[in-house]
Amino acid sequence: MQDSHQYWVEYALEQLNTVQQVSTRFDGLEVHSWPDDELVRSTSGQLRSKLRAMQQAVSPESFSERDTDASPDQSELARDGESIEHLI
Repeated sequence: MQDSHQYWVEYALEQLNTVQQVSTRFDGLEVHSWPDDELVRSTSGQLRSKLRAMQQAVSPESFSERDTDASPDQSELARDGESIEHLI
């Protein structure tokens, strides 16, 4: 069971990172990711802080009541070509 949970955590982090990386290739495309609570609980340190910040960032959609400038909290977890393994 532990192995499948670890696999899920790694898979989810890879998917979040991929979406954020790909969104930077489209001019003006803002993507808001909401990491799952279980994913946040399954991490620690700087990665957990980053995932919590992603959860709490203001959505860029026009229906938001707050300032919708692009949030640095919604940036990729690792740069292109970098593995997220060092974050786990």
